[in-house]
This record gives sequence, C-alpha cells and structure tokens, in this order.
Amino acid sequence: MKNITLDRTEIRNFKGQKSLDIDFKPLTIIEGPNASGKTTIFDSFCWAQYGKDSSGSEKFEIRTLDENGKSIDNTEILVSNHITVDGETHIFTKSQKQKWVKKRGSTAPTFQGNINSYEVDGYPMSETDYKKAVAGMVSEDIFKLITNPQAFPNMPWKEQRKILVSLFGDM
Repeated sequence: MKNITLDRTEIRNFKGQKSLDIDFKPLTIIEGPNASGKTTIFDSFCWAQYGKDSSGSEKFEIRTLDENGKSIDNTEILVSNHITVDGETHIFTKSQKQKWVKKRGSTAPTFQGNINSYEVDGYPMSETDYKKAVAGMVSEDIFKLITNPQAFPNMPWKEQRKILVSLFGDM
C-alpha cells in the first residue's frame, strides 16, 4: 500500500477563492460557517486531480462569480497540489484560461471555450498523460472511498459487495 500525503495546495481564482495557499501539517483542520469556502478547497483538489467536484460532478462552475452571479471573465484559474507518494514529492497543476476571438468586422471578442493546461513537476503534459500520472498514485474510485464517508453507502449493493469481497474474501 502506498503512503500518500497532501503537503500543500495553491488555489488561484477558483470559485470564490482569489488566492489561497494551504500548507498541510500532520493535522490540518478546515472549519468555518456555511458558504465560507470549505467545500471550495476540496472541490479545487478534486478538479485538479480528476476534473470533477467533490461530489463527482463534471459540470460545475469553477469561475468566480460577481455580485450579480455572472462569471468573471479573463482570469486564469489555477490549482497546484503538492503530493508526496512513498517519500517522493510531485506537483500536479491544472489551469484553465478562456479563449476569446475577435472575428473580422466585429468590435467585441466572442467566447470560444475554455483551454485546460496540465503540468506535473513543472513539465507540461497532455490531458491523457496527466490522468495517467494521477491514476498512478491512487485511482479515483479508491480516492472517493477514503475521502468521502458517503461514497460507500451510496454505492449500489453489488458494488459494495464486490469491494468487501476484494478486501475480505467470499464467505
């Protein structure tokens, strides 16, 4: 079994967090009132590692919203997770920029989509290679089971049984 530790996370312009750096100690407690950003921290980690929020959804808003609930454009979103696996530290970074194009004859640029970029230890990677590097640490399914107390009870019973049999054998 691998020994995996999240040492540090750096968040820029993710949801409501303009800039946040957290150095995790042997025990780090994240607490606060509702809507203060606790889930945003977990969502940022999950987005950078798996492209989903902490509940497993791929479709969720990661851009900071203004006071009218409209996303703030032209900001780069960046999350870096410093993770130690069996004594070797790696930095997994995912960023997102918007692509705006000014068409001929138009005065205003139009939004053409988001561009995600991936790096491991400062080296750019394709999305496929990045996902392989992340999966080499721990699979998304195992990650869900060890970080979300509701993951196992919410699984279909056949999946629960399959996991239990793999851990303890069949009776």
